[in-house]
Order: sequence, then C-alpha cells, then structure tokens
Amino acid sequence: MAVAKDPIYDLTPLIPEDMKDAIPVYADAIEALHQLKVPFVVVGGIAMLQYGRTRITKDIDFLVFKEDAIRLMDMLPLLGYKTQRTDDNWVYHAFKDGQIMDILFALGKGFLGDPEGVVLTDELLARGRSARLDGSVFLVASPEDIIHSKLLVSWKSTRQEDFQDALLIIRNAKSLDWNYLFGKISRYPIRALALLSYAVSCQITEDEMPIELTTEIENMGRLLFWRLESAA
Repeated sequence: MAVAKDPIYDLTPLIPEDMKDAIPVYADAIEALHQLKVPFVVVGGIAMLQYGRTRITKDIDFLVFKEDAIRLMDMLPLLGYKTQRTDDNWVYHAFKDGQIMDILFALGKGFLGDPEGVVLTDELLARGRSARLDGSVFLVASPEDIIHSKLLVSWKSTRQEDFQDALLIIRNAKSLDWNYLFGKISRYPIRALALLSYAVSCQITEDEMPIELTTEIENMGRLLFWRLESAA
C-alpha cells in the first residue's frame, strides 16, 4: 500500500454522482495493484479531483512501468478482471463490472515528437501525492507531472480540455516546482510557451511563477508583436 508522506486527500466525496457506481470497482483495482506489488500513480480525470476539477470520466488511469503492465495482463484475470493488450506502444486495459481501467506505460508517446511520452520513474513516484478513494490509499501524480502529461496530449483537437486542466492546476497550486516542470515541458517549446503565455496574460500565476520567467514571457510577447507590426 502507498505510504502517506503528506496529508491524505480523500477524493471519495468529490466523485460525481453519475460515477458513484464506479467507486468500489476503482478502489478494488487500487487494492489489486497493491496486492500484486505494482508501483503506480493515478493520472487523468481522477487525479484532477486532487487539483480542483470535478468532471465525469469514463475510467481510472494507472501509470505503471512497462514490465508491470505486461505482468498485469496475466495476473489481473486471476483476481476477476478481463484484460486487453490494447496497444503495445502505450496502453492496456482491464475491465470489471462494466468499469474500465487504463493501464498506461507511455502516456502521449509520439505526441509533439516525443519518442517516450510520460513514463513512470522512481522520481515521478517519489513526487506523488497521497490520496484515498473509498478507503484505499494510493498516489496521485504530482501537479508538475500532471501538467506535463496534459500539455503533451492537449495538442489534439479532441483533447482541448487537457490544456484547461493544466491551466487550472497552475491557478490552484499553492506552489509549483518550476525548475522540475521546465525540465519536462521544455521539450515542447511552442506548446509550453502557449500555456505559460496564457497563464501570465490571465494573471493567474503572479504568486507562483518566478518573476524572471514572467518577465521573459512578457518580453517575448512584445518581440512577437513588434515583428508582426514590422511585417504589416
């Protein structure tokens, strides 16, 4: 079971009414992964409950190591789950009582030219935040890692909510590890600049974003408009 290294945030009362039937199945899946000694963090819509957004989601997303994802395809059926090796590049699925579990191991692989996507690492695990669902304790990915994953997948026109999720985390965060975040999202400079420019222009980060970065983004914006005016 995940060890709480900070206050445990209870997500149970935040689950939308239309998803209440999924709670015991999701909690069972969490306990199944603990029983099988599979390290994981939760990402996706359930993780967003931890960071201030409540919305209906069709599944629970577990980010695991690739070797554990392969092992789960054999082990989960012994615990009453059906499994599907959906895509060997990034995701498998498990099913129980009409509910879906995403077993992710390379989230967003290939998006924005990233050959790996977001993968589980010991560092990502260590940065996780403790949460509880129906009594089951687990780790949610850190706000910085959620922003990274949301920024990576939000380039698709069908996933613009993910861009808004990233902005919401920035708005709600008491503080962010900006150095760590930059190290992740600097791989996608245009998309990262779009996110940070929007955050600065909406003044949603004045207490969190380093002033040096804010100034740099503002200067880049001025330079862009100067070039546009010069070209007109």
